[in-house]
Amino acid sequence: MANKTKILLIVEGAKREVELVEKLLQEYKVKVEREIYVYGTNIYELYEKVFLGNEDEMDSIDLLQKLKEKDSNNPILDEKFSDIILIFDYDPQDNRYSEERIKLMLDYFSESTENGKLYINYPMLESYKHFKSFPDEEYIKRKVDFELVKKGKYKEIVGKEAKITKINKFTKDVFNEIIISNIKKANYITSNLEDLKSIKEIYNSINESDVLDIQNNLLLNEKQIYVLNTSVFFICDYNFELILKN
Repeated sequence: MANKTKILLIVEGAKREVELVEKLLQEYKVKVEREIYVYGTNIYELYEKVFLGNEDEMDSIDLLQKLKEKDSNNPILDEKFSDIILIFDYDPQDNRYSEERIKLMLDYFSESTENGKLYINYPMLESYKHFKSFPDEEYIKRKVDFELVKKGKYKEIVGKEAKITKINKFTKDVFNEIIISNIKKANYITSNLEDLKSIKEIYNSINESDVLDIQNNLLLNEKQIYVLNTSVFFICDYNFELILKN
Protein backbone atom coordinates (compact mmCIF):
# COMPACT_ATOMS: atom_id res chain seq x y z
CA MET A 1 0.00 0.00 0.00
CA ALA A 2 2.49 2.57 -1.14
CA ASN A 3 1.56 6.25 -1.40
CA LYS A 4 -1.70 5.73 0.40
CA THR A 5 -4.09 8.63 0.31
CA LYS A 6 -7.39 7.01 1.22
CA ILE A 7 -8.17 3.36 1.86
CA LEU A 8 -11.42 1.45 1.67
CA LEU A 9 -11.85 -1.51 3.97
CA ILE A 10 -14.60 -3.90 2.91
CA VAL A 11 -15.49 -6.13 5.84
CA GLU A 12 -17.93 -8.95 6.39
CA GLY A 13 -19.59 -7.82 9.61
CA ALA A 14 -20.64 -4.55 11.18
CA LYS A 15 -19.12 -5.11 14.63
CA ARG A 16 -16.22 -7.55 15.10
CA GLU A 17 -14.27 -6.70 11.97
CA VAL A 18 -14.74 -2.96 12.45
CA GLU A 19 -13.58 -3.19 16.07
CA LEU A 20 -10.44 -5.12 15.08
CA VAL A 21 -9.53 -2.80 12.22
CA GLU A 22 -9.99 0.34 14.29
CA LYS A 23 -8.07 -1.12 17.24
CA LEU A 24 -5.14 -2.09 15.00
CA LEU A 25 -5.02 1.36 13.45
CA GLN A 26 -5.22 2.93 16.91
CA GLU A 27 -2.49 0.79 18.49
CA TYR A 28 -0.09 1.27 15.58
CA LYS A 29 -0.93 4.98 15.37
CA VAL A 30 -1.77 4.76 11.67
CA LYS A 31 -2.95 8.11 10.38
CA VAL A 32 -4.65 7.50 7.06
CA GLU A 33 -7.97 8.62 5.67
CA ARG A 34 -10.25 5.62 5.45
CA GLU A 35 -13.77 4.39 4.98
CA ILE A 36 -15.13 1.09 6.24
CA TYR A 37 -17.80 -0.53 4.12
CA VAL A 38 -19.74 -3.32 5.79
CA TYR A 39 -20.74 -5.89 3.17
CA GLY A 40 -23.02 -7.66 5.62
CA THR A 41 -22.67 -11.23 4.39
CA ASN A 42 -19.97 -13.76 3.56
CA ILE A 43 -17.35 -14.34 0.90
CA TYR A 44 -19.48 -16.74 -1.14
CA GLU A 45 -22.24 -14.17 -1.43
CA LEU A 46 -19.56 -11.72 -2.58
CA TYR A 47 -18.49 -14.18 -5.26
CA GLU A 48 -22.04 -14.58 -6.52
CA LYS A 49 -22.54 -10.83 -6.61
CA VAL A 50 -19.25 -9.88 -8.25
CA PHE A 51 -18.05 -12.84 -10.30
CA LEU A 52 -20.83 -15.32 -11.01
CA GLY A 53 -21.46 -15.32 -14.75
CA ASN A 54 -18.57 -12.92 -15.35
CA GLU A 55 -15.63 -15.33 -14.95
CA ASP A 56 -14.56 -14.81 -18.58
CA GLU A 57 -14.64 -11.01 -18.26
CA MET A 58 -12.85 -10.52 -14.96
CA ASP A 59 -10.49 -7.87 -16.30
CA SER A 60 -13.44 -5.56 -16.83
CA ILE A 61 -15.07 -6.07 -13.43
CA ASP A 62 -15.49 -2.89 -11.36
CA LEU A 63 -15.84 -3.97 -7.71
CA LEU A 64 -17.31 -0.72 -6.45
CA GLN A 65 -19.79 -0.62 -9.31
CA LYS A 66 -20.88 -4.16 -8.48
CA LEU A 67 -21.36 -3.16 -4.84
CA LYS A 68 -23.41 -0.16 -5.92
CA GLU A 69 -25.84 -2.49 -7.65
CA LYS A 70 -26.61 -3.90 -4.19
CA ASP A 71 -26.29 -0.64 -2.23
CA SER A 72 -27.01 2.19 -4.64
CA ASN A 73 -27.57 4.87 -1.98
CA ASN A 74 -24.25 4.46 -0.17
CA PRO A 75 -22.06 7.52 -0.90
CA ILE A 76 -18.87 5.67 0.08
CA LEU A 77 -19.03 3.72 -3.17
CA ASP A 78 -18.77 6.94 -5.20
CA GLU A 79 -15.45 7.94 -3.65
CA LYS A 80 -11.92 7.36 -4.98
CA PHE A 81 -9.48 5.17 -3.05
CA SER A 82 -5.76 4.50 -3.34
CA ASP A 83 -6.17 1.04 -1.76
CA ILE A 84 -8.98 -1.44 -1.25
CA ILE A 85 -8.75 -4.09 1.50
CA LEU A 86 -11.23 -6.95 1.89
CA ILE A 87 -11.51 -8.96 5.14
CA PHE A 88 -13.63 -12.11 5.06
CA ASP A 89 -13.92 -15.47 6.84
CA TYR A 90 -13.11 -18.83 5.22
CA ASP A 91 -16.58 -20.14 6.15
CA PRO A 92 -16.25 -23.66 4.68
CA GLN A 93 -19.51 -24.65 6.38
CA ASP A 94 -21.46 -22.50 3.91
CA ASN A 95 -23.24 -24.69 1.36
CA ARG A 96 -21.78 -22.49 -1.40
CA TYR A 97 -18.20 -23.20 -0.33
CA SER A 98 -16.07 -23.99 -3.36
CA GLU A 99 -12.31 -24.46 -3.59
CA GLU A 100 -12.32 -23.03 -7.09
CA ARG A 101 -14.37 -19.95 -6.28
CA ILE A 102 -12.48 -18.90 -3.17
CA LYS A 103 -9.18 -19.50 -5.00
CA LEU A 104 -10.35 -17.33 -7.88
CA MET A 105 -11.17 -14.50 -5.50
CA LEU A 106 -7.86 -14.74 -3.65
CA ASP A 107 -5.98 -14.65 -6.95
CA TYR A 108 -8.07 -11.76 -8.25
CA PHE A 109 -7.87 -9.67 -5.08
CA SER A 110 -4.08 -9.83 -4.77
CA GLU A 111 -3.03 -6.18 -4.79
CA SER A 112 -4.64 -3.39 -2.77
CA THR A 113 -3.81 -0.67 -5.29
CA GLU A 114 -5.40 -2.57 -8.17
CA ASN A 115 -8.42 -4.88 -7.76
CA GLY A 116 -8.08 -4.95 -3.97
CA LYS A 117 -6.33 -7.18 -1.44
CA LEU A 118 -8.26 -10.05 0.18
CA TYR A 119 -7.37 -11.29 3.66
CA ILE A 120 -9.00 -14.60 4.63
CA ASN A 121 -9.39 -15.66 8.26
CA TYR A 122 -9.35 -19.38 9.05
CA PRO A 123 -11.84 -20.52 10.12
CA MET A 124 -13.10 -17.03 11.01
CA LEU A 125 -12.13 -13.64 12.42
CA GLU A 126 -11.90 -14.86 16.04
CA SER A 127 -8.72 -16.73 15.14
CA TYR A 128 -6.79 -13.57 16.06
CA LYS A 129 -7.78 -14.20 19.70
CA HIS A 130 -6.97 -17.91 19.74
CA PHE A 131 -3.83 -17.64 21.86
CA LYS A 132 -3.71 -19.43 25.20
CA SER A 133 -0.68 -17.40 26.25
CA PHE A 134 1.78 -14.86 24.87
CA PRO A 135 3.91 -16.35 23.48
CA ASP A 136 1.92 -19.48 22.68
CA GLU A 137 4.25 -22.22 21.46
CA GLU A 138 1.32 -24.46 20.53
CA TYR A 139 -0.25 -21.91 18.18
CA ILE A 140 1.91 -22.80 15.19
CA LYS A 141 0.29 -26.25 14.94
CA ARG A 142 -3.18 -25.37 16.23
CA LYS A 143 -6.08 -26.74 14.20
CA VAL A 144 -9.82 -26.92 14.70
CA ASP A 145 -12.14 -29.74 13.69
CA PHE A 146 -14.45 -28.82 10.86
CA GLU A 147 -17.43 -30.39 12.64
CA LEU A 148 -17.03 -27.91 15.49
CA VAL A 149 -16.92 -25.02 13.02
CA LYS A 150 -19.95 -26.42 11.20
CA LYS A 151 -21.86 -26.57 14.49
CA GLY A 152 -20.99 -22.94 15.28
CA LYS A 153 -18.76 -23.89 18.20
CA TYR A 154 -15.56 -22.06 17.24
CA LYS A 155 -16.35 -18.77 18.99
CA GLU A 156 -17.19 -20.75 22.13
CA ILE A 157 -13.84 -22.58 21.92
CA VAL A 158 -11.96 -19.30 21.58
CA GLY A 159 -13.91 -17.83 24.47
CA LYS A 160 -12.81 -20.69 26.71
CA GLU A 161 -9.20 -21.00 25.56
CA ALA A 162 -8.07 -17.46 24.74
CA LYS A 163 -5.93 -15.57 27.23
CA ILE A 164 -7.49 -12.28 26.07
CA THR A 165 -11.02 -12.03 24.69
CA LYS A 166 -11.96 -8.34 25.05
CA ILE A 167 -10.82 -6.13 22.17
CA ASN A 168 -9.98 -3.22 24.48
CA LYS A 169 -7.36 -5.41 26.22
CA PHE A 170 -5.28 -5.86 23.07
CA THR A 171 -2.18 -3.68 23.04
CA LYS A 172 0.45 -3.08 20.38
CA ASP A 173 2.76 -5.59 22.08
CA VAL A 174 0.02 -8.21 22.00
CA PHE A 175 -0.75 -7.46 18.36
CA ASN A 176 2.96 -7.75 17.54
CA GLU A 177 2.94 -11.24 19.01
CA ILE A 178 -0.23 -12.13 17.12
CA ILE A 179 1.04 -10.82 13.79
CA ILE A 180 4.47 -12.42 14.06
CA SER A 181 2.96 -15.72 15.21
CA ASN A 182 0.60 -15.77 12.24
CA ILE A 183 3.42 -14.94 9.83
CA LYS A 184 5.45 -17.84 11.20
CA LYS A 185 2.42 -20.09 11.04
CA ALA A 186 1.64 -19.25 7.42
CA ASN A 187 5.25 -20.08 6.63
CA TYR A 188 5.03 -23.32 8.61
CA ILE A 189 1.81 -24.35 6.87
CA THR A 190 3.34 -23.97 3.43
CA SER A 191 6.90 -25.11 4.12
CA ASN A 192 6.79 -27.22 7.32
CA LEU A 193 9.77 -25.19 8.47
CA GLU A 194 10.31 -23.09 11.54
CA ASP A 195 11.57 -19.52 11.02
CA LEU A 196 14.93 -19.65 9.30
CA LYS A 197 14.97 -16.06 8.08
CA SER A 198 14.08 -12.63 9.39
CA ILE A 199 10.40 -12.11 10.05
CA LYS A 200 10.17 -9.63 7.17
CA GLU A 201 11.75 -12.11 4.76
CA ILE A 202 9.36 -14.77 5.95
CA TYR A 203 6.39 -12.47 5.41
CA ASN A 204 7.50 -11.52 1.92
CA SER A 205 7.84 -15.20 1.01
CA ILE A 206 4.29 -16.16 2.03
CA ASN A 207 2.08 -17.24 -0.83
CA GLU A 208 -1.55 -16.81 0.22
CA SER A 209 -2.71 -19.05 -2.60
CA ASP A 210 -0.54 -21.88 -1.30
CA VAL A 211 -1.95 -21.35 2.19
CA LEU A 212 -5.47 -21.63 0.81
CA ASP A 213 -4.62 -24.78 -1.17
CA ILE A 214 -3.27 -26.46 1.95
CA GLN A 215 -6.29 -25.41 4.00
CA ASN A 216 -8.62 -26.78 1.33
CA ASN A 217 -6.71 -30.08 1.21
CA LEU A 218 -6.65 -30.37 5.00
CA LEU A 219 -10.38 -29.77 5.09
CA LEU A 220 -11.01 -32.38 2.41
CA ASN A 221 -8.70 -35.08 3.72
CA GLU A 222 -8.68 -34.60 7.50
CA LYS A 223 -11.78 -32.49 8.18
CA GLN A 224 -9.63 -29.95 10.00
CA ILE A 225 -8.58 -26.32 9.51
CA TYR A 226 -5.40 -24.60 10.61
CA VAL A 227 -6.26 -21.69 12.90
CA LEU A 228 -4.80 -18.69 11.07
CA ASN A 229 -5.62 -15.00 10.98
CA THR A 230 -4.45 -13.02 7.97
CA SER A 231 -6.54 -9.86 8.48
CA VAL A 232 -3.89 -8.59 10.90
CA PHE A 233 -1.43 -8.65 7.98
CA PHE A 234 -2.88 -5.48 6.51
CA ILE A 235 -0.73 -3.59 9.02
CA CYS A 236 2.33 -5.31 7.50
CA ASP A 237 1.28 -4.26 4.02
CA TYR A 238 0.67 -0.73 5.24
CA ASN A 239 4.13 -0.42 6.81
CA PHE A 240 5.99 -3.50 7.97
CA GLU A 241 8.31 -1.46 10.16
CA LEU A 242 5.39 -0.65 12.47
CA ILE A 243 5.48 -4.14 13.97
CA LEU A 244 9.25 -4.01 14.50
CA LYS A 245 9.27 -0.79 16.49
CA ASN A 246 8.99 -0.91 20.27
